[in-house]
Amino acid sequence: MIRYAEEFARRNQYPSIRFNAFSMNDTANAVYTKKVYDLVGTVRFRKGYLTAMKKF
Repeated sequence: MIRYAEEFARRNQYPSIRFNAFSMNDTANAVYTKKVYDLVGTVRFRKGYLTAMKKF
């Protein structure tokens, strides 16, 4: 899915791509970090906090 999203963004000339994951989801956060996404902040939702990961 990540590869598809990155290819779609490239083909459509998007300047960046962002994924959100629950802050306690260590697996998802590790995957985004491994794919060289930067932590750009956290967002509070009613069920908890999400990390915002972005690649430029």
